[in-house]
Amino acid sequence: MKGIGAKRVMVVILMLLLAVVQADYSHSSPSDSKGRLCILQCGAKCLLSLKIIPIQYMLCFNLCMLECRISPSDVTYNCTQDCAQSKTNNLESGSHKVENFVDSCYAECSNKS
Repeated sequence: MKGIGAKRVMVVILMLLLAVVQADYSHSSPSDSKGRLCILQCGAKCLLSLKIIPIQYMLCFNLCMLECRISPSDVTYNCTQDCAQSKTNNLESGSHKVENFVDSCYAECSNKS
């Protein structure tokens, strides 16, 4: 692997590992097969959409996990996505905050519906 391409691949792999580790510790232990399947599907979905900026990757991953675990209505999901994206627009670091943003936005949006 050479140059920038190799660096991007390594960054993506590291982000995927970070997401899996964070999911294992942040969410209720995904010991059930659905929890593990959600982690794998969301990791792959966000990896394949080339979310190589850590904040964008974590936003993608946490929104996907919300959708996989809870299956909110389209209106609630879209509201949550818009809210979380607006809160992370100027966030330069602290990808651990993204999960909190998604959770608080979901709570706010689910109360509106």
